[in-house]
Amino acid sequence: MDEAKDQVESGSLLVQGVGTTFEKIIYAVQELANDIQAVAAAAKETSSQYRM
Repeated sequence: MDEAKDQVESGSLLVQGVGTTFEKIIYAVQELANDIQAVAAAAKETSSQYRM
């Protein structure tokens, strides 16, 4: 019985760790998307200045 409890606790900790890792990945991807949008906006602004 104690072994099963230990396995459940171990699995629960593992799942929590995976959840934290996924949160970090999602945050990093969102930051990257924001950076890409900023670069795209700057490129569009720069290219529109040369069209005048």
